[in-house]
Amino acid sequence: MDFAAKTAVLILLLAFAVAVDFICACEGFALSAARFKSAGEVQPRLSRWANYFLRNSKRAASVNFIARAALFSCEASILCAGAFALIDGASWWELAVVFALVCAVAAALRYAFLELPAASFADSNPEGVLRAFSPFFAAVYALVLPLKLVFGKISAKAFGEEKISKALSYDFSDVDVKLRAEANEASALPEYACRIIKNAMALPEINACDVMLPRSRVRFMDADNSLEENLLVARQSGYARYPLCRGSLDDCLGVVNLKDVFMAGPNPDLLKLKREIVRLKENEPLIKVLPKLLKYELHMALVEDDFGGIIGVITLNDVLSELVGHISEDFGPKDDDGGSDKIVSLGGGLYKISGLAPLHRVEDFLDVDFGTDAPSTFGGLVTMSLGRFPKEGERIFFKEQRLRVVVDKVGRKRIIDMTARIEDPETKTDTENTSQ
Repeated sequence: MDFAAKTAVLILLLAFAVAVDFICACEGFALSAARFKSAGEVQPRLSRWANYFLRNSKRAASVNFIARAALFSCEASILCAGAFALIDGASWWELAVVFALVCAVAAALRYAFLELPAASFADSNPEGVLRAFSPFFAAVYALVLPLKLVFGKISAKAFGEEKISKALSYDFSDVDVKLRAEANEASALPEYACRIIKNAMALPEINACDVMLPRSRVRFMDADNSLEENLLVARQSGYARYPLCRGSLDDCLGVVNLKDVFMAGPNPDLLKLKREIVRLKENEPLIKVLPKLLKYELHMALVEDDFGGIIGVITLNDVLSELVGHISEDFGPKDDDGGSDKIVSLGGGLYKISGLAPLHRVEDFLDVDFGTDAPSTFGGLVTMSLGRFPKEGERIFFKEQRLRVVVDKVGRKRIIDMTARIEDPETKTDTENTSQ
């Protein structure tokens, strides 16, 4: 094959690699934008493949990441092959310099003429891009996914299943990177706006059970009691809305708003005034809870466990507080739930830990591993380990981590502060609660 034929083949291979790279880039950016707007819900206007990738966005994004890394390697290799073909009798260091320069130029050109145009194109019309490119990306997905699964298992064997499982759950979506950059670096954004963006990014990691009011602390009106008895509950509690039940929260008929009671005139019938209430799963992320409450125009929902039992109540204020910061009721009872997530070393193996401290931060700070990702906060871990909402002064001992925890302060719906102490291996446990 002569030089011209070889050059033509290299150009065709490079054009093919760039075209596939552009499709993957557009698909990735469009998938991120569409997922951010629709929270991963199925869109009737999109194709079957587009909705599949939208529902499985993390897996699609990770496959996209691998495919684009491989495509860049191919593009750089083709350019290097073309450059080497022009060099005859060069020394090894000259070839190394050429290789480095070609890779650097390829990366710069790829960013300027592929990444940025693809991002702009996909951001302007994400649904159109998904409809057009998803069938082509499906072929790349089918080729790369088996490699991802195989090498993921190889990595888990080499570095440990537990460590790699956390890495496999990493979200490669470009929208996350983009929003974090906006929050951390954009000087045009006010500080409070940056905080809201960061809180919004955390919503998928916070479940309904993390912010709900536990069942033991929920006050409700009983449909079998008199109006006077139910109004006494309202006067003692000071809230605006109450579940209307028969005997217990498990038999909830709806929710009663005191405004409706007072506007109904004398002798109102609570059964006629009750409004709809929905049930949410305890592990349902807040990013899905908020749209449901807004869609059905509800301010309150029940939270149930996997067996259908009611374990607490969540309100719209609870969800919005995670987004914009703590919201207190104008005329409700004083809510002393703190908003801090600090971990402070007091010396001598003693630590002051907020109930809102993220569990992964506590593990890193104390150099321990609780072996679970179910609760997102340390307070949630303590509550889950006890199987109920704790009382002030209650103690729990995590045996495997040799960690003693004392609940110092609790609020209306969450643990506020705890004191933790790491024990020596020889220290014996006492009669306090022990978590295995």
